[in-house]
Amino acid sequence: MDYVPVICNKGNWTAFQSVFRRKEDVQTHLKNLSDYRNAVMHAREMTEYERLGGERAIIWMESLLAEEPQAEEADEEA
Repeated sequence: MDYVPVICNKGNWTAFQSVFRRKEDVQTHLKNLSDYRNAVMHAREMTEYERLGGERAIIWMESLLAEEPQAEEADEEA
């Protein structure tokens, strides 16, 4: 959860906006990922809602990361 204030800070958001697009998505998905991580790391049972939210957050992050190299390749070709 330490990343949310850094990414969503008014001064930093312009650097991250092209990747994350919406602050609300960053806040929601990183919160879900944090809940998921805490359940796994502390060996506690998680609800289906927590599990699905964490898995969705992982898929969201993977989709963003998969898009990023393509943007870099386009810059290199130009």
